Amino acid sequence: MKNKKESLLIVTPSFKGGGAEKVAVNLANQYANDGIDVTLLAVNKEGPYRKQVASNVKIVDLNCSGIIHSLFAVLFVLRKLKPIKVLSMIRETNISVGFSRFFIKINRVVFREANTLNHIYKSPWYKRLVWYLLLKFSYTQCDALVSNSEGTKAHLLKNNIIKSEKITVVDNPVLPNNVDELLKEPVDEEWLNNSEFKVVLNVGRLHEQKNQKILIHAFSIVAKELDEARLIILGEGVERKALNKLVKNLKLCSKIKILPFRDNPYPYYKGATLFALSSNYEGFGNVIVEALSSGNPVVSTACEGGPRSILKNGEYGVLVEPENVIKMAEAIKLIFLNKEAFPSKLLKARSNEYSVSVISKKYWDVIGCKSK
Repeated sequence: MKNKKESLLIVTPSFKGGGAEKVAVNLANQYANDGIDVTLLAVNKEGPYRKQVASNVKIVDLNCSGIIHSLFAVLFVLRKLKPIKVLSMIRETNISVGFSRFFIKINRVVFREANTLNHIYKSPWYKRLVWYLLLKFSYTQCDALVSNSEGTKAHLLKNNIIKSEKITVVDNPVLPNNVDELLKEPVDEEWLNNSEFKVVLNVGRLHEQKNQKILIHAFSIVAKELDEARLIILGEGVERKALNKLVKNLKLCSKIKILPFRDNPYPYYKGATLFALSSNYEGFGNVIVEALSSGNPVVSTACEGGPRSILKNGEYGVLVEPENVIKMAEAIKLIFLNKEAFPSKLLKARSNEYSVSVISKKYWDVIGCKSK
């Protein structure tokens, strides 16, 4: 991977605070550090991760929004750049790149599938049909596909989107090389700086998929028994208004804070007592790995996707049934009362298995192959 003649174009939807965008930046920085000529093609360059891109990574901005708007823009740029290897980071960009490859020659195209198809299942029949046709056509254009979990792979195969022999399951490259420095940064938050409080932390989009409503209801049970309990939710999204209303209705405004997305959430993980994920489904679950890197315990729904794998069926954290308020509350109380059940050293060691330096090599095993 030290060959400076190697080049790679990574296509990302934006630099907003999503998992796919973070993976794109992590891989781009790592490969550039390895001596590879890296270009990040962003459908839209807006977002907080933009400033985390290394100076030796080139950025091309399409200034588009949505799949339809980016189809021809991606085609135009790819025809102009003539990349040898392309890695597309998420379903929407996969469609654009697949469409482009039908018209132009690219030596090697690799797609990354970041999530299960659950949200498509919930769409009206005509939208499901459109998605299926788009995916079926575009995914035939890639040489290989990296799936971030066995659950994600299973959805692709179940729906006959792509052949099994094209899929390689590779965990997400989550932890950057400077994670120790990120954990040490100070955070101006009273609850995290006062040992009298027991703080539950949740990080993620404020979205139906993440189901923070369940977590808030579970926390309300915990708070009735433990006066020192607090909940912090970090994120942005369409559910903010509804979540704030729920907190107010439960009369928990003094014990729950819903804060904006943070460029560096690691000090929050470190300062919290535990991390809780309440998602209905996950492609992978980057935030679980981030939380483990702080050495603090994790409570997560055993949802479809990556959490069960990351926590190794409960060896590295507590798994509960999705949408089960009582079980989530019991798990939080269990860790509050016995945090030492999951030794910090063990959790940190587990998180290191998902470092960018380790996982990027597995990605390159797929990206670097010659097309058949």
